[in-house]
Amino acid sequence: MHLSDEIHNLVERLLLDELNQSPPDLPSEEWADLCCLVLNKVQPRYVRHDVDALYYMGDGDWDNLRRQIKAAIKESLDFLTSEGARH
Repeated sequence: MHLSDEIHNLVERLLLDELNQSPPDLPSEEWADLCCLVLNKVQPRYVRHDVDALYYMGDGDWDNLRRQIKAAIKESLDFLTSEGARH
Protein backbone atom coordinates (compact mmCIF):
# COMPACT_ATOMS: atom_id res chain seq x y z
CA MET A 1 0.00 0.00 0.00
CA HIS A 2 1.21 3.47 -0.87
CA LEU A 3 -0.14 6.26 1.26
CA SER A 4 -0.36 8.49 -1.80
CA ASP A 5 -2.85 6.02 -3.29
CA GLU A 6 -5.00 6.05 -0.16
CA ILE A 7 -5.44 9.75 0.63
CA HIS A 8 -5.84 13.00 -1.28
CA ASN A 9 -6.19 16.71 -0.68
CA LEU A 10 -9.84 17.62 -1.15
CA VAL A 11 -8.81 21.20 -1.96
CA GLU A 12 -7.03 19.97 -5.11
CA ARG A 13 -10.24 18.45 -6.43
CA LEU A 14 -12.33 21.51 -5.57
CA LEU A 15 -9.72 23.75 -7.21
CA LEU A 16 -9.75 21.71 -10.42
CA ASP A 17 -13.56 21.71 -10.43
CA GLU A 18 -13.56 25.51 -10.11
CA LEU A 19 -10.97 25.94 -12.87
CA ASN A 20 -12.93 23.64 -15.19
CA GLN A 21 -16.14 25.61 -14.53
CA SER A 22 -14.45 28.99 -15.04
CA PRO A 23 -11.21 28.47 -16.99
CA PRO A 24 -8.66 31.23 -16.41
CA ASP A 25 -7.38 33.32 -19.29
CA LEU A 26 -3.86 31.92 -19.05
CA PRO A 27 -1.60 29.99 -21.39
CA SER A 28 -1.90 26.27 -20.62
CA GLU A 29 1.72 26.10 -19.46
CA GLU A 30 0.88 28.52 -16.61
CA TRP A 31 -2.00 26.46 -15.19
CA ALA A 32 0.37 24.41 -13.03
CA ASP A 33 1.87 27.65 -11.63
CA LEU A 34 -1.63 28.90 -10.83
CA CYS A 35 -2.55 25.65 -9.07
CA CYS A 36 0.63 25.69 -6.99
CA LEU A 37 0.06 29.29 -5.91
CA VAL A 38 -3.56 28.61 -4.97
CA LEU A 39 -2.78 25.38 -3.10
CA ASN A 40 -0.15 27.17 -1.04
CA LYS A 41 -2.73 29.78 0.02
CA VAL A 42 -5.53 27.41 1.11
CA GLN A 43 -5.24 25.04 4.06
CA PRO A 44 -5.23 21.43 2.81
CA ARG A 45 -8.05 19.03 3.71
CA TYR A 46 -6.76 15.48 3.47
CA VAL A 47 -9.33 12.71 3.22
CA ARG A 48 -9.34 9.07 2.31
CA HIS A 49 -12.70 9.30 0.54
CA ASP A 50 -14.63 12.42 -0.45
CA VAL A 51 -17.58 11.10 1.52
CA ASP A 52 -15.43 11.42 4.67
CA ALA A 53 -15.52 15.19 4.24
CA LEU A 54 -19.31 15.12 4.02
CA TYR A 55 -19.36 13.60 7.49
CA TYR A 56 -17.32 16.26 9.28
CA MET A 57 -17.93 19.38 7.14
CA GLY A 58 -21.20 21.31 7.29
CA ASP A 59 -22.66 23.40 4.47
CA GLY A 60 -21.04 26.52 5.91
CA ASP A 61 -17.64 24.82 5.88
CA TRP A 62 -18.03 23.88 2.21
CA ASP A 63 -19.13 27.40 1.28
CA ASN A 64 -16.21 28.91 3.20
CA LEU A 65 -13.73 26.55 1.54
CA ARG A 66 -15.07 27.38 -1.92
CA ARG A 67 -14.84 31.12 -1.14
CA GLN A 68 -11.24 30.68 0.01
CA ILE A 69 -10.39 28.84 -3.20
CA LYS A 70 -12.04 31.50 -5.39
CA ALA A 71 -10.24 34.30 -3.53
CA ALA A 72 -6.91 32.47 -3.84
CA ILE A 73 -7.49 31.97 -7.57
CA LYS A 74 -8.16 35.69 -8.05
CA GLU A 75 -5.12 36.69 -6.01
CA SER A 76 -2.90 34.20 -7.83
CA LEU A 77 -4.18 35.25 -11.26
CA ASP A 78 -3.52 38.88 -10.38
CA PHE A 79 0.03 37.93 -9.43
CA LEU A 80 0.65 35.84 -12.55
CA THR A 81 -0.68 38.51 -14.89
CA SER A 82 1.10 41.42 -13.21
CA GLU A 83 4.07 43.04 -14.88
CA GLY A 84 6.30 42.10 -11.96
CA ALA A 85 5.65 38.36 -12.21
CA ARG A 86 8.60 36.34 -13.43
CA HIS A 87 7.74 33.81 -16.11
